Amino acid sequence: MPLKQCDSKTTRISWRLYLIAAGFAAALFLLHSLNLFNFHELNAVDLRFKLRGEKKADPRIVIVEIDDASLRTVGQWPWPRGTDGALLATISQYHPRFVLLDLLFTEPSPDPSEDDKLTFAVKNAGNVILPFYFYSLKPFGAFFPIPALQQAAKSVGFVNMDTERDGIVRKFQPYLKTETGEFYPSVSLALLLQMTDTARHSAVPPSLPLDHKGRMWINYPGTISSFKRITGWEVIDAVGKKDDELRHLFSNSFVLIGHTATATSDLKPAPFSPLEPGVAIHASALHTLLSGKFLVSAPPLADFLILLFLLLSVTAISQAGSPKKILLMTTALWLGYAVLNFFFFIYSGMIFLLSLPLTGMILIYVLMLFLKYVDIRFQGELLHRELQTAARIQESFLPKGNPAIKTIDAAFECRFAKQVGGDLYDWTELGDKRLAVCVGDVSGKGCPAALYMARAINEMRREYRDGRLPGELNTILNANLLKGESSGMFLTLFYAIIDTERKKISFSNAGHEPPLYYSAASKKAQTIELAQGTPLGLFEESAYATAEIPYQAGDMFWVISDGIKELRNPKKEQFGMERLGTLLEKEAPNGLSAAKMIATVFQALDGYRKGMPPHDDRTILCVRFE
Repeated sequence: MPLKQCDSKTTRISWRLYLIAAGFAAALFLLHSLNLFNFHELNAVDLRFKLRGEKKADPRIVIVEIDDASLRTVGQWPWPRGTDGALLATISQYHPRFVLLDLLFTEPSPDPSEDDKLTFAVKNAGNVILPFYFYSLKPFGAFFPIPALQQAAKSVGFVNMDTERDGIVRKFQPYLKTETGEFYPSVSLALLLQMTDTARHSAVPPSLPLDHKGRMWINYPGTISSFKRITGWEVIDAVGKKDDELRHLFSNSFVLIGHTATATSDLKPAPFSPLEPGVAIHASALHTLLSGKFLVSAPPLADFLILLFLLLSVTAISQAGSPKKILLMTTALWLGYAVLNFFFFIYSGMIFLLSLPLTGMILIYVLMLFLKYVDIRFQGELLHRELQTAARIQESFLPKGNPAIKTIDAAFECRFAKQVGGDLYDWTELGDKRLAVCVGDVSGKGCPAALYMARAINEMRREYRDGRLPGELNTILNANLLKGESSGMFLTLFYAIIDTERKKISFSNAGHEPPLYYSAASKKAQTIELAQGTPLGLFEESAYATAEIPYQAGDMFWVISDGIKELRNPKKEQFGMERLGTLLEKEAPNGLSAAKMIATVFQALDGYRKGMPPHDDRTILCVRFE
C-alpha cells in the first residue's frame, strides 16, 4: 500500500476513535443528567468532605444539647414548658445574640401555666427564633408555634430538611415564598437575618448560590463535635458557680437548643455521620451562611466539556506507546483529575463532577483496549498469513527428502516452536561415497532467527561443496557470518562427513549439543564430547578442530538441537539427554528405520510434555549404519 494511502487510513481510524469517545461522553452525561444511572456523585461529595476532614465551626455558634444526661437529671421528655423556659431564661442572662429553641410547640400544653412560663421567657429574652414545620406548599400549610409563643418570638423559621435520593441531608432550602407572597426563612437564615416581626414577610434574602430547586449546599464543618457545645443540665448546674465561663460561652453567640438524646426522632444521615442530630444540621447551615464559604455546583456545560476532554485525552493516550506506558499515563491522568477536583472543592468551593469522569475514563480505557484488541486480532490474521508464506519459504531452504546412499539410513525432522524458527539441517553427497550432514540452531526464535538461518545455509552450502574438513568449514563459516550486521545473533552447528568406504565419521562441533552414539555391540548410547568449539558468528579468532570416529553396522548416530533435551513437562522438568539415551537403547535393537526411530522419539516427547507448548525449535538427525 502506498505511504500516503496508509497515512490516510490511519487518520480515518484515529478520527473514528475520537468520534466514538465523544459519543460515549455524550451518552454518559445524558444518563447522569436524566438520573437513568447512578454514578454516585453525591457519595463523591461525601468522600471529599471526609478527605478534607473535620474542622472547627464558627466560634459564634453554640449548641445546647438536651442529651441523655439532661433527661436523667431533669426528667423524662417532654419537659414541662416551664422547664424549657427556665433553661432559656438562664441562657438569656448571658446576652446571646440570638437563640434558636429547636423544639416544636404546635399544641397548647395541658397546663396553661406552663405555656405562660415559656411565653414569658421567650418574650423577656427578645431574641428567640422558634421553629415551624410546613407540610404543604400549594396550598401552603404548616404547623406553627401556638399563637402566644409565635407573638412573643423574635421570628419563626421552618425546620424542614431536604434529603437527597439516598436519604442524606446535603442541602437546605434557605427560604420559601408562598402563593400569597409571604416570605419565610429557614431557622438558620432567620438567625442570620435578625428580622423583626413586621419585616419578616417582606424581607429580601441575600444573594445565595441556589440550585434549580431553591436549595444550597451545606458546607459541613464536621459532626456535632465540630461546634462549641454544652448540655442543658450543665447550664442549669453551672449557674452561680461558673458564670464567667457561661458568659464567655454565650455572650453575643448564636445559641441553638435542641435534642441530641439517644433514640430521638430528630436524627438524620449526613456526610460525616449516619445519624446526625437535626440541631447540628441547622448549626452547619448557619455556619455556611456565616462563613460565606459557599459550595457551588459547576455549570452542566463545564462538567460536560471536562468529561469530553478527559475521554478524548484517554483516547489519544491509547493510540501511542506500549500497553504499560498507556496504563501509566491513563492512571496519571485519572489521579491528576481526582486531585485537581479535590483542590477546587477545598479552595474554591466548586463542585465538579467526580465519579462520572473517573468512571468514564475507566470505561473508555477498557473500550479502547477492546478496539485495539480487535484491530490486533485483524492485524494478527494478516501476520498469520504472512508467516505461513514465510514458513513455506523457509521450508524451501531445507532439503527435500532424506539421503539415499547405500549402507546408510539417514533421516531428519525439524519442528519449529513458532511458524518459523532458527533450527536448520542439511545434507549433500560429496562423492567418493561420502555424505555431509549438519544440524544447527540459531539463537532466538521466530522471524529474526529464520532470516539468520537462511543466510547461514547459503554460506554453508557455498563452502562445503569443496569437501573441506568439518573443522575447516566451521572456521571459514565463522569468518563469513561475522561479516555484516548480525544484531548479536549466532549459530551453533554440528557438521559431519560420513565416509562409507572407510566407515569413519569426521566431525566438528561449533557450540552445538554433542552427538549421541549407539553401539550395537554394547547396546549402549553415549555422548561424544570431541571437537567442541564456540558458536559461529561470535568471535573472530575462533578455530575449530576435526575429530574422527569409526562406526560398525547396526550402530546409530544421533544429533539433536537443544529444544529436544530442554523440553519441559507441566512440572517444569526437562526431558534431558539421559532419558533420550535410555529411549534409544530400548528402541534401537528393534530394527526400526531412522525415520521410524525419529517418529518414536517425537511420540515420547509429546507424551512427556502433556500438552505444554514447546518453548524452542526441535530438530533430530538419525543415521543408522547397515
